[in-house]
Amino acid sequence: MCQLNEILENKIINNLIAGFERSPNQLNHPHESDAEIIQLGNIKLAITTDSISEEISTGLYDDPYLIGWMIVTVNISDLAAVGAIPIGILISEIIPDILVKGADWAVEKIVGKDVVEKNGGKVMNIEFVNDQSTSKIIDLIVKRFSN
Repeated sequence: MCQLNEILENKIINNLIAGFERSPNQLNHPHESDAEIIQLGNIKLAITTDSISEEISTGLYDDPYLIGWMIVTVNISDLAAVGAIPIGILISEIIPDILVKGADWAVEKIVGKDVVEKNGGKVMNIEFVNDQSTSKIIDLIVKRFSN
């Protein structure tokens, strides 16, 4: 049976974090969890940010709806694994190979079009799926947590 420190991904992570000082507020150790737990006064905050860029670049996920669903699912799963209740979202920035907006956006007006195309990517708009959008998700979150 292999030890955690023998796994290539863990070796890479260990090399990356070796030069960084850990905060005394970090409650878990490297490789203990996909969500970092931080003590902030009398509350504990769980933080995670996962991307699915490999799955997108290899073609495993190519449907925009599935991509959106999966990126939320992998991060919610990390939080659930440590018993956290999601209260917000952190968006990590990557330059995508494909940039998609709803049909109400003209392709020429999509923010980031120039960056994506400059890096060899494709920009497109698509029809709405069941009248769902990120704006409606944000509105729901605000409504649910604004009390």
